[in-house]
Order: sequence, then C-alpha cells, then structure tokens
Amino acid sequence: MTAPMHNGAISYRFLSGRAGEEIIGARSVSRNWHRPLGVLATALSLVLAPIASLHADTNSRASDEIPPLHPPRPEIQPTFWERNAVWIAGGSLGFVAGAVALLLLLTRPKPEEVLPPEARARRELERLRRMPEDGAVLSRVSQVLRRYYGEAFEVPNVELTTTEFCGAISDLESVGTELAGTTSDFLRGCDQRKFSPAPPPAFGAVEQAFKLIKHAEERRAQHLARQADSPQGP
Repeated sequence: MTAPMHNGAISYRFLSGRAGEEIIGARSVSRNWHRPLGVLATALSLVLAPIASLHADTNSRASDEIPPLHPPRPEIQPTFWERNAVWIAGGSLGFVAGAVALLLLLTRPKPEEVLPPEARARRELERLRRMPEDGAVLSRVSQVLRRYYGEAFEVPNVELTTTEFCGAISDLESVGTELAGTTSDFLRGCDQRKFSPAPPPAFGAVEQAFKLIKHAEERRAQHLARQADSPQGP
C-alpha cells in the first residue's frame, strides 16, 4: 500500500521483499539522471563564456573603429568632348556643307557645248565612220544630215518625211537646185538600203555625208557673200 503524499514526495511505509527494492531503485535512478547533464552544461558554459565575451568585445571594437582613409583623388578633369565641343560641331558642319557643295558641283548637268552646225555634224559622223553600215547606221547618218540642213539653212524644225524634207530644201535659194537634188538622192538611197530585205552592198553613207556637208558649206558661204554684197535698202 502507498502512504499519503507529504510535500510532493511519496513515502512508502509498507514495502517488503523484492518489489520494494525495485521500486526504491527506480526512484533513486529517476532522481539522479539529470546530474551528469547539469555538470556537462556547466562545463560548456565555463568554456564558451570567454569566447563569447571575446567575440562581443571584438565586434564592439570593430564597429567603433574608423577604417583608414585613402588619399584624396585629384579633381575630375573635363572630357575631350567638353573641351572641344564647339570646334568639333563647327568642323563637322563645315565638312558636311563642303561635301554637299562638292557633290552638287560634280552632279550638276554640264552646259551643252555650242558648236557650229558643220562642226557638230562632222563630229557625229566621225563616230559612225568605223561602224558597220547597217540599217541603224544609215538611219543615224540621215538624221545627222537633216539636222545639219535644218540648222545651217533654217529648214523648218518639224518632223518631216524624206519626201517632205527633200521638197523643203529644193525650194530654198540658199541651198540651190544642184545641192538639193544631190542631197535628196542620197537620203532616198539611205531609205532604200535601210528597208531593204537583203543586205545591200556598201553605200559609203558616212563618206558621202561628209562630202555633202562640205559642198553645203561652200554653197552657204557663197550665199552669205552675195547677201553681204547686195545693196542695203533705205
């Protein structure tokens, strides 16, 4: 049997035999198991206390001390752009303006060279002299000759057929009947060969055009001389 509790402890009055010894032994173990842990905790606190104190002291000193200062840096100088912005901007604008002016100068259309009618005709015929005499060359020779007559003898500058053009120059006193007939025969011969289905023999169109221009210049000079010698009206 168990006795009543006094001050939180249980006393056993009537215990005998082996059961009583076991109960007493278990009670004794339950009271003494925490003693080794208490000793271990005390030893650890004694060992860790100086370390914690040293760590706290070190952190306190590190937070209070001012780190060493570096020597002062020199003053920041203005950049190259800040020093030369005005000159760079002005030079860039001048360069762009010069480049645009040069481009306009190089790309502007060149004024057409003013040549006398005979000089222009001879230069264009000279380019055709070394080409094979085909329909394109014959057509170009006819155009050069008709343009020459239009500028030299003031033939109306309109699109005329070969027949109409031949009729126009035959009526001009400055051209004369003989030169007008020779020129008309030449232009008709060029048309016949130009539209011929079979390749015609060489006609020598360029050389004949040179001769016609030479005769036309002689005729024009004579006509101008006659005009100069004729009496002037009042």
